[in-house]
Amino acid sequence: MKKPGRLYVFEGPDGVGKTTLSKWFARNLQSQDDGPVVWSSFPGSEKGSVGNLVYRLHHKAAGLRVKTIHPLSLQLFHVAAHIDAIESRFQKQIQDGATIVLDRFWWSTWVYGRFAGGDAAILNAMIDVEKRVWRNLKPARVFLITRHAARSSQARKHLEQLYVQLARKEAHSGPVTRVQSDGTLIEAQNQILSSLL
Repeated sequence: MKKPGRLYVFEGPDGVGKTTLSKWFARNLQSQDDGPVVWSSFPGSEKGSVGNLVYRLHHKAAGLRVKTIHPLSLQLFHVAAHIDAIESRFQKQIQDGATIVLDRFWWSTWVYGRFAGGDAAILNAMIDVEKRVWRNLKPARVFLITRHAARSSQARKHLEQLYVQLARKEAHSGPVTRVQSDGTLIEAQNQILSSLL
């Protein structure tokens, strides 16, 4: 009988080490030879994908001749790209027994949307559509990567506060582990591994 797939998520503000840690975690799982492991930035930016279009809209809007975009509209584009990735890749991979390790999740849609002044009720309604597409699949664990706020800008502190608030709210849905990435990479890796014991 095929072992069911799992979903692990790495979240947190830009620049805290999510990508490095999530790639390491995926390699670590793969080394255990426990079935296929797929790492992905979410929604990804592969050429020809909806994720690539949204990445360009987010980071290179002028090249698409977009002068301005409302923060809520931008986050709705992210939700659309997430849904495309879930439906076109992740659902099948998980059904086939793969473990998916994501660099970002819908959490970033909510946090960055709120950070930009987006209405919480509207963001929740947008994200609810994405949650329905995930169906009953919930992360086996969410790793919230943070850095010590004393060394952060006011903007970073605000982002981290939003992530921590969301983590507290979402703890009822499944395990959330907060990983401090102030020390060495090995220390952060050990925090991750010890949370799984």
